[in-house]
Amino acid sequence: MIQFLLSLMLAAAAFKTVPTSQSFRTHLSNLATNSSNANEGRNQNLVGKLGRFIAKVVAPPLPTFKVANLVIAVVVITSDSRLFAGAFNTWVQLPSEWIPKVSQFLGLGESLDDTSSQSLENEAEALHEQAIKRKAARDYSEAARLFSRAAHSFSAAESASYEAANSHTEAAKCYNVLTQWNHARSSSLEAAAIYERSDKTWTRAAAIYEKLGSDERSRGDCVQALADLDKALTLYRDAGDSRAYHVDTARVDLLCTLGRCADAIPLFETLSAHAITIPTLKFSVRSFLGNALFCRISMHDQAGLERALNAYTEEYPLFADVEPIWRMFVQAWIAGDVEIFESVEVKFRMMNTVSKGSWQDRSILSVKESLTSLC
Repeated sequence: MIQFLLSLMLAAAAFKTVPTSQSFRTHLSNLATNSSNANEGRNQNLVGKLGRFIAKVVAPPLPTFKVANLVIAVVVITSDSRLFAGAFNTWVQLPSEWIPKVSQFLGLGESLDDTSSQSLENEAEALHEQAIKRKAARDYSEAARLFSRAAHSFSAAESASYEAANSHTEAAKCYNVLTQWNHARSSSLEAAAIYERSDKTWTRAAAIYEKLGSDERSRGDCVQALADLDKALTLYRDAGDSRAYHVDTARVDLLCTLGRCADAIPLFETLSAHAITIPTLKFSVRSFLGNALFCRISMHDQAGLERALNAYTEEYPLFADVEPIWRMFVQAWIAGDVEIFESVEVKFRMMNTVSKGSWQDRSILSVKESLTSLC
């Protein structure tokens, strides 16, 4: 009875400590490193850290391998004809001449389907490792190609979708370095599509769309940038993530850049109502309300501007600090005198930190041009 209990305890301990495929890759990598050190001998000391780094980068890829999981132990046969057994988080190399009989007994021979999930995952891991080395060597073109191949192999393995998304993301980074924007975007979208499948990784997908939106805007494609930010906003909101607020802010500003100021006004007002309830955000209320007023300037809506200015001053005490300069601007506009308008314009721009070329700047210039045309 005692022997039986001891056997059960031993089996349970073995089951909990069965080595993983990743630990085997680490073991193979360590074997390769030890072998390299033994061959180099004293020369390794002369090479130093730089030499070891270069050796690691240019080292040949790890062999692929086939795995048989025996519940409490693992048997592995590598593509370079080595046999390993793993148990209790430990790996032991066995005689290679045992391979034929072990392969036949465990079904690891030619009959094994090379398109199996495990085989595909092993191939993908090897490709990813090679890609990391090429990236470290700054061979970004080859690294991007290998990361993309690894991603598709991971996807084919089905059980490694997270790893596929990670490889796509790494490929996108390499393409960005190469300024191959279309390839970078495609890889990023592949990663985002994988992350969107699970609510646990929605925020990862949202972060990708947020970055894509920022990149597209910087390259001047505001329509595509808006579409990307819309996706990011939806995913952040569905995940209950606070980053939705920052994306919403960028999105509304982008609407104004596209000339959709009528759509932006209620959104700026909603952002103001939200920000006033949060101590760390309440001082951004002036900016949001100011932008809502700039929208009315852009629309050449004098009456709407004056009504909104009265309403904002009454509803938001924080806006009272900038109300006088806005009032002067409205009066100068209504007066229709270019000289009066220009005398107010400089201070008005400074108080509202209007940057040259922005949609706010263009709205002021459009009013000034309309006044000039009347003279």
